[in-house]
Amino acid sequence: MRFAVPIRFIDRLIGQGALRVKAPAVTRPSRAPIQSWTADSLTLPPGAVVAPRFAARLHTLGLMGAKAPDLRTGQAAIPDWHAAGDAIATVATAAGYTRGQIIRDPAVISAMLRQASVLYGVPAHWLERMADRESGGQHWEKDGSVKDTAAVGLLQVEISAYPDEIAGGPANACNNAFDLANNIAIGARQLRQQHDRLVKKSGYAGADSWRDIGPLIEFTYSAGVGALKAAQTIATARGLDAWNWQHLLLGHDWQVPTNGAIRLPTGWVTGSPMAQAIHAIKQHQPNYGETWSAEGPLRRFDFDGDGQAHKVERMLARTIDLVFGLGDPRPA
Repeated sequence: MRFAVPIRFIDRLIGQGALRVKAPAVTRPSRAPIQSWTADSLTLPPGAVVAPRFAARLHTLGLMGAKAPDLRTGQAAIPDWHAAGDAIATVATAAGYTRGQIIRDPAVISAMLRQASVLYGVPAHWLERMADRESGGQHWEKDGSVKDTAAVGLLQVEISAYPDEIAGGPANACNNAFDLANNIAIGARQLRQQHDRLVKKSGYAGADSWRDIGPLIEFTYSAGVGALKAAQTIATARGLDAWNWQHLLLGHDWQVPTNGAIRLPTGWVTGSPMAQAIHAIKQHQPNYGETWSAEGPLRRFDFDGDGQAHKVERMLARTIDLVFGLGDPRPA
């Protein structure tokens, strides 16, 4: 295998004892200004520590697997989305598609999302549920154009928030989110980055951060970052855990039902920190959705039987589906 790596990265890793280079005649690359050398393999000793930026760099160059440790979260280092997009595209190529060709087959799209899951350490069902919710599971409109009203493509990369990833529009799809594989890579990277920030900020040290902290990512999508922060402030003032999604949504500990049927005690929803935060926003933004009374929303989300579907109940339903993969719950 031949590859070109800036010598400072290799020297740094070898100096930390985090990287071994096995080559026919050398134990480490020369300090001479060479561009590449031949090696049989690159291996990480058990328990090796690699700074995230170096792990990400080596993975991008194809020298390190996606599961290299990231010190911030204990998960895989976050790879560059360009390289990840190329890797995800190979799944479609193997299925007979060329890069840029319209793909509508759910099986192929699902396989591409699973590849992104491996690369970014985001649960596959998270990516599949996000794709279903954000774009109906399709990257292209019926006329063949990429969905791009306020956000782009399958995972709806926001145009205003990520201009660099949109630059050049459809004509530059090979280098931006208008390409399906790139779109998946960018969307997965965004989810992983949000996850890592929340894990670091919360000080989480449990065994399943996507289950325990992941719901807060969903809250930012459904209610907004401001609502989440306000709800956390309210929870803390009440002596609740500001990082416990059940405390935020319900104000109590709660066992997620496995049969998909939910019945909540009266007052849990409307008295929760999140409901209070949402109500405060509603006072300043009259068009901000808080409750619904139509038959459809009631049938799907009225978990406490009070005759209204509250945004918190919708957030609860989405959390159960997204995080636990149990499908859409129903009122018991």
